[in-house]
Amino acid sequence: SFCFRLKKTLISSINLINLFLIIILIILIATLPFPIKMSPYKELNQTLNYEQAKTEETQWNSFSRVDVVDSPYVRYAPGLSSQFKGNLPEQKGVTIDGTNLNAITKKQDLEFLNYLPTSIPFSLLEKPKTLVLNAGAGLDVLIALKNEAPVTAVESNPIIIDLLKTKYREFSGNIFSQAQVVHDEGRSFIKKVGEYDTIIVSLAGQLTSSTGLYSMAENYLFTKESFQDYYKHLTEDGILVITRWLTYPPKESLRLFSLANTVPQAESKIVMFRSWTTVTLLVGKNDLSQERINKITEFTEQNNFDLIYLPQTDFTPNQYAQFEEPYYYNAVQQIKENKQQFYHNYLFDVSPPTDEKPFYFNFFKWSKIKELYHLIGTKWQPFLDSGFLLVFLFIQAVILSLVLILLPLKFFKKLPLKKTPLIYFLSLGLGYLFIQIVLIQKFILFLGQVMYAMSVVIFAMLLFSSLGSLVSQKYSIRKLPRIISVLAVLIIVYLLILPIIFDNLITYSLTAKIIFSVLIISPLAFLMGMPFPLGLRAINQPLIPWAFAVNGSASVLSTIIAVLIALSAGYSFVLVLAAFVYLVGMVFIKTTASP
Repeated sequence: SFCFRLKKTLISSINLINLFLIIILIILIATLPFPIKMSPYKELNQTLNYEQAKTEETQWNSFSRVDVVDSPYVRYAPGLSSQFKGNLPEQKGVTIDGTNLNAITKKQDLEFLNYLPTSIPFSLLEKPKTLVLNAGAGLDVLIALKNEAPVTAVESNPIIIDLLKTKYREFSGNIFSQAQVVHDEGRSFIKKVGEYDTIIVSLAGQLTSSTGLYSMAENYLFTKESFQDYYKHLTEDGILVITRWLTYPPKESLRLFSLANTVPQAESKIVMFRSWTTVTLLVGKNDLSQERINKITEFTEQNNFDLIYLPQTDFTPNQYAQFEEPYYYNAVQQIKENKQQFYHNYLFDVSPPTDEKPFYFNFFKWSKIKELYHLIGTKWQPFLDSGFLLVFLFIQAVILSLVLILLPLKFFKKLPLKKTPLIYFLSLGLGYLFIQIVLIQKFILFLGQVMYAMSVVIFAMLLFSSLGSLVSQKYSIRKLPRIISVLAVLIIVYLLILPIIFDNLITYSLTAKIIFSVLIISPLAFLMGMPFPLGLRAINQPLIPWAFAVNGSASVLSTIIAVLIALSAGYSFVLVLAAFVYLVGMVFIKTTASP
């Protein structure tokens, strides 16, 4: 008894020392001035390459780095008409995480604003009540103020709001004091408010198209559900305006048109036109009147913007900024004629994203790899896409798992080589991370930022899973099938109730939503903490290290598998699969051993 107590005391002391050393290490890492090197290809570094360019301000918060650049070469006027012959006013470049360059514009010589695509609603409506989502450094806010429109600007990054209200207040003409500025996420804010004459989803702000794995970033401003929200909050004469960068071959513009087609009776309410660099979408609450169509035609002709779609009107496409063929017009016409056939046959996936599959910037289609390769030639660019890179990562992870786990088993002949219990721990690793990945994704919409969702979900799951593991000591191994069965049922319940909960709680403050999130996650995480320690008690002791190894490798594999499945089938299917994996794993563990 004395030896046992001594051993327990020593182990506790070692654990406390280890914990103390870990805390010291974290403090040292946090305080040491480690240089953070940014890619030289990011817009911030590209801008600083110009002569006389310098960084005026750099600020950090929990989810971003914001830089303000002073350079005589900063020119930010997306889609500016070729008909504008004047000079742009002085601007300060603003980047978020070194990319997504937009600018703070000095409030002088603002004639150029009339030549921007996003000024079109002010040609159609007089002093419309305007909402600007994703406001960024405020160019679209400035357009609304120039047209004497009451404007509400929604921006999710508090650093940008603070910069325009303090250090750059005079430079910007105090625009963020003249407008009603709200620190919030667009989907959350729009559910709290009434109707607007104009809703502008700005090209500025923390929203950018990316390549590679970053193209899989969730985006909830451009989904079928978000367009329904925008549409509901337009007045009877209201207009939704969205401007995005023009890409070739046509991809994002077609996806934008596909999203617009999800609103009721869309064909008679949509307008789309382009400049050399941007594409602009208009969606009216009601059918466009002939008077409004005439004004739109006049606006595009004056600015040499090419119409892509205009309801019930003959026009000449590809007239000003000419391509070899009217590619965008032709593709839109095919979507209009038979959208399902077009989505199936087109080289890229341009179907409308949903909250279930919110990958707006992912256009990759496995079925078109061969065609894409032959179209572009022998270059590798088509394969530097999210889906293809994920498969490469998955193959690498599988090979390493086989080498580091299964191969060594061949050399341990004294092990009880009835290895089927290891499948149980493989299932636990897959199921646990499937659920965690899905919850992170779903809570991004609820909490508004990826970092918030990751922090809250991982914290809550680790905390309550640990408590579940602790409480599991009181249960017999024979209870394991019942616990896993209840867990599987609870997973399906979460699948059904989470959208309802989010819809009712999304308008609360961030602090309240974080508390709600922890409370929502806790019951599920508590049960998820029980199967692993109970399973360890049901296997032979020599297999325990292998159980940890198999579970750990499954945790790595599951993060890749979950995203691959979500890209094609949606995150809800991943959650259903998690419940199934837990139930399958239960078959491979004996629960008849004594407690």
